[in-house]
Order: sequence, then C-alpha cells, then structure tokens
Amino acid sequence: MIEIHLTKTCIQETIRQYRIVRGYSQEYVAHQLDISQKAYSKIERGETKLTIDRLLKLSRIMEIPRAALYPD
Repeated sequence: MIEIHLTKTCIQETIRQYRIVRGYSQEYVAHQLDISQKAYSKIERGETKLTIDRLLKLSRIMEIPRAALYPD
C-alpha cells in the first residue's frame, strides 16, 4: 500500500501527488474521466471547480482514500 503524508495541502495537490505516485499520466486519468487532458490539467491546477461526482471518480481511479481528500 502506498502511503503519502500530506499536511495542509489542497485537494488538487493531493490528486496530483497520487497520480504521480501511481505512475499515471494526465492523459490516462483524463481518458478514464472521459474529458480532455487540457480539462484534467485545469482540475489539477485548481482552475476548474471539482464536482463531488468527479472527485469520487478520481478517488476510485487512483485508489485515493477518501480521508486523504479532506485535509484537516
């Protein structure tokens, strides 16, 4: 199991870190979400609002524990 320690980071940074650790490209994740790589890149940069539905899909794709998406 991969463990990432996060301190006061935003959800987008958490998603980015998990994507990198998993070895996934932005293109791969975008394809899994059925969006363009450019649209996915905007999610990671915080330029696009992230819906709950999309956040849950991302957590399933990258096996992110839900608790990791809600920093203290």
